[in-house]
Amino acid sequence: MKNGETLPPEMQKNELRITFLSDPLSVRRALEKVLRKLGGLGTTPEARRKVELALAEVLNNIVEHAYPITHEGKIDLRITLENQQVKCVVSDDGLPLPNSTLPVGHLQVLSNDICELPEGGFGWFLIGELSDNLQYNRAGGKNILSFHIGLEKT
Repeated sequence: MKNGETLPPEMQKNELRITFLSDPLSVRRALEKVLRKLGGLGTTPEARRKVELALAEVLNNIVEHAYPITHEGKIDLRITLENQQVKCVVSDDGLPLPNSTLPVGHLQVLSNDICELPEGGFGWFLIGELSDNLQYNRAGGKNILSFHIGLEKT
């Protein structure tokens, strides 16, 4: 490499960029890549679980809600490890969030009757609890969600 040149973003040591289809199997594979990358960077298993849970909620919401009619679309994911934080940026070309704002995640009040448990409603609460600096923007026909998750290294 010549003096002054930098590695392309997908080759940088502390960064992972992937584009994948908006279907459950592709989401699972993307999460596996993220976990392998974070493991290779020395993050703790607990930190990787936090990232996996938050990203799984975000990505599954995209699959279910951003592309509900065609179930076809692409998701772009950029993960950067910097200053003891995983910085995540997720974008897609799907439908915007209602009112172009992040949903307010509330902890659901649960009854003791398992038959009355709600199907959903936990995702945005979990994402909010696990992450910092959660931001949503709609620009150029794209949904762009970014957030940080603090880590401990081994």
